[in-house]
Amino acid sequence: LANQHSDALLSQLKMIADEKRFNILQSLLIKKELCVCDLANIIGASMATTSHHLQQLKKIGAVSSRKEGKMLYYQLEKTELIQLIQFGMTLNEEVKSHD
Repeated sequence: LANQHSDALLSQLKMIADEKRFNILQSLLIKKELCVCDLANIIGASMATTSHHLQQLKKIGAVSSRKEGKMLYYQLEKTELIQLIQFGMTLNEEVKSHD
């Protein structure tokens, strides 16, 4: 049973450890909600690639979406994930300040 939980956690961490996906999550943390085209511009990828990353993040429940006309808007879904990203950003700042 513990292995199943560990495997699920590791799978989720691997999913968000991807640079593009992490940048998407970090951008959504800052802006709260963004459309696919804005996220594609932020991460420097095509809309198709960005949509693929967003679908992967949606599979693990990291993001949710809403449709407005033809536009799809994404936002962070898990508060635990928000806390993890904030912790990582704080940790990164502490490491930089010690350099």
